Amino acid sequence: MNRWAHITNNFVDLITEQEDQPTVFTEGDAFWVDVTGQFVGPGFKYFNGEFSPPDPPPVIRTRLEIINLLGSDYAAIITASKADVEVEIWLEKFRLTESFDMSNQSVKDDIQLLVTKNLISQQKANNILGL
Repeated sequence: MNRWAHITNNFVDLITEQEDQPTVFTEGDAFWVDVTGQFVGPGFKYFNGEFSPPDPPPVIRTRLEIINLLGSDYAAIITASKADVEVEIWLEKFRLTESFDMSNQSVKDDIQLLVTKNLISQQKANNILGL
């Protein structure tokens, strides 16, 4: 029995097992590729005859998760916000946001600000960002 991947717009959207190449769902740019013996599934990318796995989902953290990861450093951030406008702005944005996409460059920059201000270690920043 062979495994067949259905490709649409350079993405695998369906896997089927049957002896012969399927002949359905071949409208437009859609086509089938024999993937017998390969680890390929829906969501994989197909480009120039090669498959690659889908991108991992982004790490999303809630405000409470970040507070828990910060631990006692959160109190230091609150204290620092009283004397440093950049930290005060960080804290205000943090308090107004419920969840954070750790792959977002703005979020990465905001976490890095805490490292730059010596409020958290780079290791803790990496942990928060899911790196």
